[in-house]
Amino acid sequence: AQIPVTGWVPVVGDYDGEGYNDLAVYIPEAGQLWALLSASNREARLLWDIGPGLDCIPVAGDYDGDGTFDPCVYSPRVRLMAALLTSTAQLKLWGFAGAPANCMPVGGDYDGDGITDPMIYGELQGYWAV
Repeated sequence: AQIPVTGWVPVVGDYDGEGYNDLAVYIPEAGQLWALLSASNREARLLWDIGPGLDCIPVAGDYDGDGTFDPCVYSPRVRLMAALLTSTAQLKLWGFAGAPANCMPVGGDYDGDGITDPMIYGELQGYWAV
């Protein structure tokens, strides 16, 4: 299916934990992450509403190791990454206070423990932080 909008950011991942990637988008102007969940017959579901007006970049990953992707965003302006953990419904925050302003999130499992590690990269400075 084609969605005739601009500015939406794809954030594909397994948001319902059944082993298949779900179609998901982050809508920056609304500050919302939506997914079509395959476990519920492609029901559209609002996963996270952080609110409009923020400069957030979505970062797909499983930040608590429960096998389900967690909604996560990074704000380059305030140098903060936040994930809504599916296992506990708790908000997890990571700060990168000394990072350059132009850093981008590059979450991945960098230590092989099955949990996505928050990481940022600043291309101009060759800056990495995890």
